[in-house]
Amino acid sequence: MQTELINTELIVAALLLIAALVAWFTKLVRFPYTVGLVIVGVLITMLMPQKPELTPALARELILLILLPPLVFEAALHIEL
Repeated sequence: MQTELINTELIVAALLLIAALVAWFTKLVRFPYTVGLVIVGVLITMLMPQKPELTPALARELILLILLPPLVFEAALHIEL
């Protein structure tokens, strides 16, 4: 149980670091942040070995209620009409 928690914490910390790097890089090259996150997420999924112990369990509610609204808000904030 303890090692699962440590693995999950390390994975979340690594993903946050990757998201920060994507934010910096997309600002540098003037590319939409959300599109950069999607591209990097697809690349990580394709390159990461499919091992269940490395994949953190994410509930559907976590994605829909916590992660999605800030992404949509940020994209709406920077849209030019």
